[in-house]
Amino acid sequence: SIPATIESAAGRDGTHARNDSLTDAGVAPARRRGQQANWSTQAKTRLYLIAESMIKHRGSAYRHVYDAGRAKYADAVHRVPCVRCGPSGQPAQPGSPLNPGHQHARALRLVMKAFLKDLWQAARQAADVEVAV
Repeated sequence: SIPATIESAAGRDGTHARNDSLTDAGVAPARRRGQQANWSTQAKTRLYLIAESMIKHRGSAYRHVYDAGRAKYADAVHRVPCVRCGPSGQPAQPGSPLNPGHQHARALRLVMKAFLKDLWQAARQAADVEVAV
């Protein structure tokens, strides 16, 4: 049996359920009226603030992840029309370059994922130590 929290995000066969508006990769999920989000807004906000703080310190272990991400996305282009980048009523077209804000957001997401990976590994190590004692 699949837990209810996982079942909402993935189908019974393990494939991810896709929202009709999210058929293309590179499109961030957004809240929809009348639908429950499958993420925690508080957790996302806290993780964002942690990542922002980590990249402000040049000596941070995660700063190099951010810098590499900015370099990776420097020449990236939109894959789908982007309503946030174009003027009102005229979304940025596929093939147009990402603006600096999008590059920053993508690089910051890499920092968040690296931090969560390290946090998960530290928790696993702590759990292994507790079992051994």
